[in-house]
Amino acid sequence: MCRCRLTYAYLHMFEYWAIYDSLTNGALTIIFLLLQFALPGLVKSFLTLRTGSAWVHLWAYHAVAPHVTVGTPHIIRVFGIRK
Repeated sequence: MCRCRLTYAYLHMFEYWAIYDSLTNGALTIIFLLLQFALPGLVKSFLTLRTGSAWVHLWAYHAVAPHVTVGTPHIIRVFGIRK
């Protein structure tokens, strides 16, 4: 189980917000990765494997992840969604 959650954090290591230009920024990026992706990744993998349901996977992580808060304005802008 530990390997699964660390792998999930590793997958996000090279995203656009990761900064490794100094030791301080690199350390903060790694800390953020572990806090943001390792523990939620554990919950996500546990619930998905335990229930075998993709819907549990969706609501367990993706509905509350930063993907929603960061990605939604981009989707609205790109597709020109208006009220």
